[in-house]
Order: sequence, then C-alpha cells, then structure tokens
Amino acid sequence: MLSRHNLGQSSGMAEVVAICCRLSPKPGGGYEGVEDQEAWGRAYAARVWPGVPVEVFADAGLSAAKGDYRPEHERFRQWVRDGRVRHVWSVEQSRLERREIEWFQLAAELDVAGISEVHTDRDGILRVMDEVSGVKAVLNAAEVRKMKRRQADTLAAQAARGLPPGSKPYGYEHGVNDAGERTYHQVPEQAAVVREAAALLLSGWSQADIARTLRERGVTGGHMVKVRDENGDVVGARPGVVISRTIRSWLTNPAVAGYRVHRGDIVGRGNWVPILDETTWQAARAKLTGSRAVRRKDGGVYEIGPRHRGNTGRKYLLGSGFTHCAVCLAPMTATNKQVRSKTAVRNVVYLVCHPTRGGRGCTGIMYQQTEEYVLDELWAEVDKPAFRAALNADDRDGRRDQITKELTGIEGQRRELARMWAKKALTGDEWQAARDALDDEEAALRADLADVPSGLDDIDIDRVKREWPRMALGPKREFLGMFVASVAIKRARPGTKQFDPDRVDVTFRSLRAG
Repeated sequence: MLSRHNLGQSSGMAEVVAICCRLSPKPGGGYEGVEDQEAWGRAYAARVWPGVPVEVFADAGLSAAKGDYRPEHERFRQWVRDGRVRHVWSVEQSRLERREIEWFQLAAELDVAGISEVHTDRDGILRVMDEVSGVKAVLNAAEVRKMKRRQADTLAAQAARGLPPGSKPYGYEHGVNDAGERTYHQVPEQAAVVREAAALLLSGWSQADIARTLRERGVTGGHMVKVRDENGDVVGARPGVVISRTIRSWLTNPAVAGYRVHRGDIVGRGNWVPILDETTWQAARAKLTGSRAVRRKDGGVYEIGPRHRGNTGRKYLLGSGFTHCAVCLAPMTATNKQVRSKTAVRNVVYLVCHPTRGGRGCTGIMYQQTEEYVLDELWAEVDKPAFRAALNADDRDGRRDQITKELTGIEGQRRELARMWAKKALTGDEWQAARDALDDEEAALRADLADVPSGLDDIDIDRVKREWPRMALGPKREFLGMFVASVAIKRARPGTKQFDPDRVDVTFRSLRAG
C-alpha cells in the first residue's frame, strides 16, 4: 500500500520544497519582506535540500488573523494532500498559520502526508505534532488578539483626532495638511458634482433623474469596477456607473459634511473642509432616509420608507392631493372615460368628483388640458420678480437652521453617552435605552426637516423648467407641491363643450407661511 508521502513519486509528480510566504499589509498600504522571504527560503532549500525543486506559495496582503481567504495557502494545503510536498519552509510558524484551531488542522494534514517538520528561520525546526509547536500556536493567537486591540485603540484615537480613515469618499483624495497630518483634499470636479446633486435633490429631482443627467454628461462614480471576460476572469477595470444608489451614498455620507465616522457612529469633526454645509447635508439626508405616512381608503395609515419600491397608486400629476371639487370639496380622481363623436370613440383621462372618494359627481373636466393650464400658471407665477423676491426672503430658513442645530446636538449627545459608557458611568442597558431615545428624537427631527420646503438657494427653477419633460412623476409632484396649495375645479357652464380654463382655480402657497 502506498502512503500519502509516496503518492507524488508514484504518480509521476516531483515532490517539492514548499516555501510558504504570507505578506501581511502595513498600515500605509505597502508590504514588508515580499522578496526577502522567498530569497531566504530558496537559499535555505539550496543548502539543506540540494536538487529538490522549489514551489513558492505566497499570499500578499491577505490576513490570516482576520480569516481572509488565502488562495495560495489553500493551494499549498491541496499539494500537501496530493502528496506533492516533501519539505516545508517558512520564515516563522505564524506565517503558515497563527490561529490555534487552524494550526492544529494544518498540522494534522502535514502529519498524514508524512511531513513531520517545518523548517523556519526564526523558530528553528518545528515538529508539527510536538507540544512546542502547539504552544507557539496558542501564543501566536494571543498576540493576534493583543494586536487587534492595539489596532482598535489606534484607530479610535485617530478618529477622535479627526484624521480620515483609509477609505476615500467621492469628492476627496488623500493628502497631508499644514501640520503634516493625514487629511482629505477636495477634488474640485467631484466636489462640484456632489453640490450639484444636492441642489437638484432639494429642488425636487429624483435620484434616478439626477443619476441620468450626470451619466449623460459623462460623470462616473469615482470607483473602479472589475471587468470580466466570458470565463469570469478579471481582465481589467472600468469607472463605476452613476445610478440612484450612487447619489444616495454621496449625499448621506457624513464625510461630505466634514464628519468623522468610527464603527458606524459620528465621533466628531474631521480635519478636512466639508463639501456640503450642515444645513444642505441634513436636508438631503432627511429626504433620502426619512419616511412618510400614507393614508389608506379605510382610514388606516402606513409608512413608506426610503427603500419603498411599490406603486403608491399615483399615476397623474394632478391626482389626489392637488385637485378638489369646488362644490363638495371632495378630492378629484383621474380616470379613463370614453368620449363619443360622430366618427369615433376615444379614451381620454378625466378628472371627476367620484363617489368612491367622497364626491357626489358634481364636476368633471378633461385632465390633459387641465394639467397644461396648471403648469402654464405655475411657470408664469414663479417667473414673476415679486414671487422670486418673496421666495428669496423665505423665513423658513430659520426653521431649517433650528432643526439642523438640534440634529447636530443629538450627535454630540451620542458621543457623550459613548464616553460615559466607556468610563462605566452607564450600564449597557442604560446606554442602549438612551441611544434608542436619541434615535427616536432624530427620526422625528428628520421627518420635520423633510417637510420644510427648500429655499430659493436650493432650487434652480429655470433648470427644472428645462428638464421637466424628462423628470419622473414623483419629483414633478414634489416640485408642484412646493408652490401650489390646491387646484379647485368649478362646475361647467351650461352649453360649454370645450375646455374652459375659467373653471380651474389655482391657489399658490404663501411663501411666508413656513
């Protein structure tokens, strides 16, 4: 019977000296000993096992302590199981495996393959099933835990000082400030795109509309995406495409407002210049993360969150919520209706005072002409110098600033709670209860902020007019709602068969009411 050790020879495969190199990443992004480990191993193999071929198994930048998948290490284990390895060399035991359980599993595989020793530069010759190697595995694992704690403490200290993390958000690049500290520097073109996206969002544009407009201009997402061939192999990279999710990630990222995040929590101000001012960022974040209440026909209310993908039932710009009957005050409903003439029957959309919505059939009017008339009235109104002057003097700015100030205060309270918990001034349950209360308060404030219409500085009315035909229905309704309080439909005059604009009474919002 052939042993696993003799399998390689009997199958015609030459047994090799396996040089195992694990190249852990340095904090700065480089690697230590990439060429050195292999050179040391080859020199050792030539001296101790002359004439035996060498195979190098090297994983660069992959951490054994973190449990990263190491393809070269797995290839080495497969060669061991296949009987293709005669000797093993590594600079030290921890380069092979530094976790306890995983070391003992590897040692068992080496023993089954007839490999009783691992040769190293720093630990000498280790007998794989000896107690010494087992003790080293335990000590190595203990050092990993200490190392992780040291790294966590270092990262927390850097976050507290406002130093940026290793990631690079869109709009920034890594740099050094005047004090010689690591920081972010703005990429002017990308920062301008982030500010433009925020302005469009607060003007009523949807994320999809913003992404489409940017794509048409050739704007990319700032990140690289792997390109694979038909076999699934990576053959290159291309810039990421801007989609709705991209807009959301840009505008909700605390870094663009100058905040430093550590372990998911804002821990203070970063040492870089914000791309968005606090009010704009909070308003954009409120729109993208808030929820709204929708009332059902049976009187119940349910929440539609920011990730809702269902159909809310709104198909027309002037559907329920904008138009109502001037006689019974019930909301008007857009519905299909057949209109007969002498030569044909055609389907048209009608606004009707429908009994299912509490109406009494008092009024009805052609929908398309009504929408066109309301839009003509809207554009004429917002173009008036007096209207824009009133909008520019909008006193809702004070309300936005107050809510923003309160939201900033909540972030400060979270940091104070974290410090108290770290000093054991709070129990875990007390800390969690306080955090839950702050989360509820923040959700209420963000809902209030989302309800405050944007000011003129946030709205490019002329651009909205140009892009109107291509905008989605939701953003159109939101923009219309900023300025139009209601549209009342009066009774038709007897004998009138054509669209009568005098029946449509558009009421604009008071800009001083916020």
